[in-house]
Amino acid sequence: MKKSFLSVAFLFAFLAAASPLRAQLSQFQGNWINTNSATTSLVRVVIHGTEVHPFGKCHPNPCDWGELRAVAYGPSAGAAVRRSAEALVATRHTSYSEVILVIEPARNHDLRVSTFTRFTDNSGRAPFTLTEFFRRGARLRGGARPLIRERAHRP
Repeated sequence: MKKSFLSVAFLFAFLAAASPLRAQLSQFQGNWINTNSATTSLVRVVIHGTEVHPFGKCHPNPCDWGELRAVAYGPSAGAAVRRSAEALVATRHTSYSEVILVIEPARNHDLRVSTFTRFTDNSGRAPFTLTEFFRRGARLRGGARPLIRERAHRP
């Protein structure tokens, strides 16, 4: 429990220290592709409402992390988050780790996605963070919900 508290405290310190760009919640929506083609982390993130659907680097197809429920954060407790969202935060739990995703608007209409990974399997691996940038990918047709229908592997 102490580790979870420290993770959350670190996360809020990170968000407070970052220079936030405000965006309408709708600007997070869509199919986002990592600008780093050599990434060993996430290759794609699909966002619909406050659902985040990340895909990790795997071969031959991306690893499907499943849909994660995110929380939208605004600049204050009284903020209208739909108009002034500064970040989406989602958490993924596996049998061996906990990954916190912090998604923020970045310059040039990109997204900055920071992952905070903590291992829960007593392997002795150190927690780590990684920040990468994502550019909006192909538009989805007909306003359809942006879920990936391709075959994907779960790690």
